[in-house]
Amino acid sequence: MPYATPFAYDGLENGIWRDGGVLVVHRKASLPSACVKCNAPTDRTLRRKLAWHPGWVYLLIVAPGIVVYAIVALIIRQQATLEVPLCDRHYSRRRRLLIIAWVTALSGTAAVVAGLLMLNLPDPSPSILPGGILLLVAGLVLGVVVSPVVKPRRIDTQYVWLKGVCNEYLAPLQPVERR
Repeated sequence: MPYATPFAYDGLENGIWRDGGVLVVHRKASLPSACVKCNAPTDRTLRRKLAWHPGWVYLLIVAPGIVVYAIVALIIRQQATLEVPLCDRHYSRRRRLLIIAWVTALSGTAAVVAGLLMLNLPDPSPSILPGGILLLVAGLVLGVVVSPVVKPRRIDTQYVWLKGVCNEYLAPLQPVERR
């Protein structure tokens, strides 16, 4: 069983372990004051509300459709909120990329609207509509890619498994002990 509960939180001093390249955190635990991306000391944290559902739920997009997928995913998802430490450098980089994503998506939206308006002209010239759609999609994809600082690999009633944490951050942590 790849995600067996590590061991009881009560007797441990911090409730944080590593499972290979994955950080395992008890929901009540506080992460060490070091950046999860580079292990630099930091006092800055980002409150992250994480959600996870099993991978098989994505199959519902193909068979019944996206509406059924969305309903099932909302019903069975697990959620957790963590304070994730992030140094000034990685915080600024994330913020800068999110601004670029927003500007790109908004520019794409404006170009799509302008392109649609140009279609109504009596003598339409080459439209900017395809470029606008491309910009809009690029902005949305960039936002989805850079927005998460860490990604949940699994969430259950007690623990959260997180991907996207640097090896230096994981190295001093105790490995998960299997029962």
